[in-house]
Amino acid sequence: MNPIPPFVSFDLEPAIAERLASTWTFSQASYPEEGVYFLQEAYLRQMIELTGLRAPAQKPFLACAAQIRQDDALSRLAWHCHWLLDVAPSEFRQVSVPWSIEPDGCRFFPAFIALARYPFIHAFYQERAIPLNILQESMTVVDVWTQDYYDHTGQWGCFREWIRMPMVPNLFRLGRLEFEFGSFTVPFRVYRHRETGQTAVMAAEGLSLQAAGFFCQPDESQVVMTTFEESAQQVTGYAATPTGRLSLQKTTLSLEEWELACKPGDAAIHVHIPALAPLDHDRCQEAIQKARRFFRRYFPAFDFKAFLCTSWLLDPSLDCVLPAGANILRFQSLFQLFPCVNGNDRQTRERVFGDPALPLDQVPQRTSLQRNTKKAILEGHRFRGSGGVIL
Repeated sequence: MNPIPPFVSFDLEPAIAERLASTWTFSQASYPEEGVYFLQEAYLRQMIELTGLRAPAQKPFLACAAQIRQDDALSRLAWHCHWLLDVAPSEFRQVSVPWSIEPDGCRFFPAFIALARYPFIHAFYQERAIPLNILQESMTVVDVWTQDYYDHTGQWGCFREWIRMPMVPNLFRLGRLEFEFGSFTVPFRVYRHRETGQTAVMAAEGLSLQAAGFFCQPDESQVVMTTFEESAQQVTGYAATPTGRLSLQKTTLSLEEWELACKPGDAAIHVHIPALAPLDHDRCQEAIQKARRFFRRYFPAFDFKAFLCTSWLLDPSLDCVLPAGANILRFQSLFQLFPCVNGNDRQTRERVFGDPALPLDQVPQRTSLQRNTKKAILEGHRFRGSGGVIL
């Protein structure tokens, strides 16, 4: 056993190195001298098949693993991270694994740690009789973020913590969309009409609204401070309109006609939109219906009240840069939209232009969306990440 952490030469941040070193001797007691199973080529070729890792990334992926196998310090560090996540007793689990590290230039290092959990998650699926094709679909998240890494750096790698989510499991890809266990984390109460099923989204009190019905950003002036009043007969507050903004006039709902369906803290399924195929409306609708059946069947104890999504794609003001009938606008129609507190344009700029920090005179103009978005910003339009709910 090597009692001294050998990774000090990997140029890790001192705080990260200190955190990893605190449990080093415990993990190294179980270090497999015959080789780390999840770094072996046969294992990784199986992972390539399961994740659908695209062909140009496969050779760098395998080469990175070979580099780690041939370096005792790197191999021990990989085992240590795996041990902390998947093997360690509960008292050591509070030592978080740093997902952004690329020790000695190993750009797939975090992906190997995430994929080490495959034997555990395979057994979990079998125990619950969940179809294994769902696991394979969910694991394609590795390929998605590998491409994202290449798009941003021009090199093949993968370091997002997100890639571990399907292996927990906390994330499932069901058709076009991904679904995650979560809670209703936004400052709204959602009411359902007892007869029609119509949805009403009411804001919490004490939130600043600007003139267009969005929550104020730091440089915007407040025109309304939201209030919320509740009695045995009715609730009164500021409700989301069909256009995804908040009305600047108060709305009252009779509790004889409306019932509280979801509130902050309730169990909810978070909806995510992987960067895959076009955002086809029918496929997205089908995915949501599939998710209803999936969670009720395989996780009946998770009594979720709603589907919740927050994204730049739900910004209702995207209609100023998209043609009528565009996939994004049709996707929005699946939800009751509402503004997000601190909703800004960072994600919009990142997804449209590739880099949220690019000055406007340097952003790419290859697509109509890029050209229209730049034009709108120059004309003073402000994009905002927004949210949506489906009961």
